[in-house]
Amino acid sequence: MSSPAPQSFKQRLSIRIAILCPRESEAQSIIALFDEHHIDQSHGRTYGDDPNQYSIGTIAGCDVVVAYRPGADNSSSGHIAKWCRKSFTNIHLALVVGVCSRLHDDVDSDILAGDVIIAVRLMHYDQRLDKHSTISTLPESSKGKEVLEMRYLLHKSKSATENPAHADQAGAEEGNERTGPKKHYGTLVSSSIYVDSGAFRSVDKTGVLGVDVGSLDVSKIFPCVVIKGIYNYSDRHQKPAWADNAGDLAAASTKVLLDDWKTMLQDGKSERKSLLKTLHFPALDDRENDILEQNPAAFAWMRQGDLEEDTEISEAQKRRREEWDKVKEWVTSDEPIYWIAGNAGSGKSTFLARLLEKWPSDINVVSHFFWELGSSKQKSFKGFLCSLLHQLLSNDFTAGDILREKMRAGPGEVLDDWDEEKLESILLHYRHNAFRKLYIMIDGLDEAAAGDVEKLLDFINSSATSEFKICVLSYPDEKFLEKLQAHCVLDMHEFSRPDIEAITRATLEKVVADKRSGFDIDGMVLDIAERAEGVFIWGLMASRSLMRDMNDGDSHEEIVEELFKMPVAMVDLWNYVKKQRAIDSALFDKYLSITLDLLLRHRSRLTVFEVMMAVKPELLEDYVVKNKPVSEADLRTKYQACKRILERLFVAIFNVEKRNGVAKVTLAHYCVQGFFRRTKTGRDLWKPPRLSEKHMRILDWKRRLASCRFYPNELVNLSRLLTLLQEWERDRPGDYPPELIKQLFEMAWRQIWRGNLLSTLEPEPKDDLMPFPRSNKATFLMEMANLHYDFVCDAVRTLNDSDEHDTMYCVLYHMCTNYVFENKNKALDCIFNILNKEYNPDWNIAQNTTADCFGTPWVQFLLLIINLPRSSVEFKDTAISHWVSLFIKLFLDRGASLEMRLPVVFWPGGGPFTGKYAKSFYGLDKSKSRYLYLEMNVKALIELIASLRKQSGSSIHRGYTLPDVQSYMRVVGFKGGADEKISLVTYETYSDLLVEAVRKMCDVELEDHSQSRKQMSERADACTRLMEKFAEKCPSATEELCWKGTPWRLYT
Repeated sequence: MSSPAPQSFKQRLSIRIAILCPRESEAQSIIALFDEHHIDQSHGRTYGDDPNQYSIGTIAGCDVVVAYRPGADNSSSGHIAKWCRKSFTNIHLALVVGVCSRLHDDVDSDILAGDVIIAVRLMHYDQRLDKHSTISTLPESSKGKEVLEMRYLLHKSKSATENPAHADQAGAEEGNERTGPKKHYGTLVSSSIYVDSGAFRSVDKTGVLGVDVGSLDVSKIFPCVVIKGIYNYSDRHQKPAWADNAGDLAAASTKVLLDDWKTMLQDGKSERKSLLKTLHFPALDDRENDILEQNPAAFAWMRQGDLEEDTEISEAQKRRREEWDKVKEWVTSDEPIYWIAGNAGSGKSTFLARLLEKWPSDINVVSHFFWELGSSKQKSFKGFLCSLLHQLLSNDFTAGDILREKMRAGPGEVLDDWDEEKLESILLHYRHNAFRKLYIMIDGLDEAAAGDVEKLLDFINSSATSEFKICVLSYPDEKFLEKLQAHCVLDMHEFSRPDIEAITRATLEKVVADKRSGFDIDGMVLDIAERAEGVFIWGLMASRSLMRDMNDGDSHEEIVEELFKMPVAMVDLWNYVKKQRAIDSALFDKYLSITLDLLLRHRSRLTVFEVMMAVKPELLEDYVVKNKPVSEADLRTKYQACKRILERLFVAIFNVEKRNGVAKVTLAHYCVQGFFRRTKTGRDLWKPPRLSEKHMRILDWKRRLASCRFYPNELVNLSRLLTLLQEWERDRPGDYPPELIKQLFEMAWRQIWRGNLLSTLEPEPKDDLMPFPRSNKATFLMEMANLHYDFVCDAVRTLNDSDEHDTMYCVLYHMCTNYVFENKNKALDCIFNILNKEYNPDWNIAQNTTADCFGTPWVQFLLLIINLPRSSVEFKDTAISHWVSLFIKLFLDRGASLEMRLPVVFWPGGGPFTGKYAKSFYGLDKSKSRYLYLEMNVKALIELIASLRKQSGSSIHRGYTLPDVQSYMRVVGFKGGADEKISLVTYETYSDLLVEAVRKMCDVELEDHSQSRKQMSERADACTRLMEKFAEKCPSATEELCWKGTPWRLYT
């Protein structure tokens, strides 16, 4: 059988399956079955003096490496595996393919020479001690999805027998009526050396199917499946001639196994996708994702590894370690239910989210986070069942196979709204048929809907087993203590207490270090942690309140007395703090609600000035929208009052710190966010205002503009401000109609016109020759053209003539370069309107700017199109050709020139590009050592673009005809290598030949990628040879090469 030609390169790290063949004949049989051959990208390099031979290819969609050793026999399998592990370091599964012996010829047995044995269990026989033991070659502890998938496939196929190849490939025993070989699943006796006849008699009674040599050594190196063709009987009928046929059968069975693997993974994919849609509901994953986003530092010791083993630790840390060990013990124990109880705000949800993050990826685990404040599905028994089944079908490939029939719609049944009882029966069906152990993690059982708590308790108690384990986290309710049949119980306080102690100590020690040393910090830390009962925010509020008392000069005794007066319940503590500080309740609630709303719903950091403007909306309107005179002194007084309120009244909730001269407000600790967002007590205290997202963003826009005016020295990034508005418009287009966007722009424009908003927009280094507006107003308008061109046109009329001319050119130029791919229709409309105002498409503003030359917008658009990589999505999109046609027609209708000449740099490359044209101001890729300097007119440039677009299966000549203008292209010079000088092309013949080479490189077929690469490489080589040939005959440039008086270095 002839081998297909190599198709592509493969990195060794991408190969995860090895096929180990002790004999070269079996390796060749496997290689002959390759669907595709690959070239080893490491160019055959191996580890040290690796004696193995390797071939990389694809069988049934699996990338594999075949490893063998010429001249070796079966006993070499372990050595082949050892070297393969060193040279291919990412192998997860090995298939050992070869031949074996049947124990003896039994006329009553269905296992005959010529059959194939597939084994995942090997019996190790010690001939010296006459003892044997059995091992699994695919142990459950093995890492990697390949092992799990193969274990399940063989689990399903164990009792099946099938013909792996044609019956005439190996002979059946004479007199036997079978027409062909069969496949058998079982155990092989395996040893590192050949087993003698006495050993055969000893192991015969164990039920093994055959005798193998060498595979046992492989199983110590890789998880593996042993696939062996029977070529003789150990007690008689030694027929070595059968060995090659048996090896061919084993190779054929290997392909069948890989085919079955692929089929198993693909079967039911579309059906599973449909089922997932019916199970999904909005906010399915929001709760878990939200928890970790809001608490990135919580329970960091779990993420980083507990470092307490090697350090001196506190009693609380010691108890935490002991409880953590109990959690880990439960994972491997037979105990079905584990209950973690803790108060609201003690970090139960965060602990579970962190636990799931830490959980090994190969363990089968699903979870559900009940949330009282969430949607009905987030807190119902039905939503719980949908969530678990959705995760099982998404993450466990065996679930689709197990549940597909059970979940299939019956006659007249529509699976658009699952019945609760049906969902429960499906989940229990999975439990009865599960291939591996499942862990179910349930958070917030006490937050489930009132009518569903009893259902959940019944489900947990009745369904949990040692293979269907359930971990529950909830409030320590007496009802759960009585009804939850959990023998393993953990108080969440044991996990959270060390972190509360750390928060408290960090807070108090800072004050003591600054003020006095007579405080018993250790005692206060322990007292606060004890009274907090695991609730983070209680510990934070208590420690920060005491910190303020210490700053006010209170004695140690007074502070301790104050601590023990503080109520344990959060609501009572809140009211106690307000009463002690004689705080106006309405004022307190207003500041708390608005500041939390800004920080939790909109931004993680804001300024004191923005908080002031948020609590005084009339002042904001006067300051930004109405532009009423506001006394600077009055504004400063209000600002200082707001700052004092935040610092004194909310010391336990907010931090107020000055950064870069501006007072910023942030949350005091991550637990503040969790408490107010996720607990009912926190939400009741927060009382978030019912403003829509749209109104929140509009107010935020006004506050940002107000800040620009209040902090004139703090330059605001205009680009970021406008991008923010673009994001809002994109995310919620219904909330941001054009008239509203225009209104917000006008607010910003008024601030710029008055000089309150300064620009920080600067050309990037790579764009230092890009046309750029010279005034702050023009800069803003150019940036805004991307979002709202109509407003730009109105605003431009308010500029002076020079600025208007400069701005309109920059807008036009901007639209003709990279922006066109971001919004084609808007760019086309913008260009159309500018050209309709009688601006020239060949407009070159060089004389009106400080830079030397930018080229015309018309030319830059054409250079952008020809610069598209041929492998890019934009290039392959045939709709692009229609769009390019519209642009070209628009420019031609407005009088764009085809005769205009331009300098272009081209380098011949063998990669996926057609040869790249350097824009005259963007510069040349210095890594390319060979390139040509060309002068061409626009007509020639369009012809090259047409050639490229034709090869993509489309045409740009639609709806217009090019004027009858002579195409022009000439090679001015070239550089033949990194160390070569520039050669000047003085002969027209040389130029014509090089131009023809360039045109050919733009005319490579795209249908066959590998063939086009080869063709491109050949044509690039031809161009390079011409350059080398002409370099000997062309004069070298003795001075700097120029084009129309401008040095070529500005283009290269």
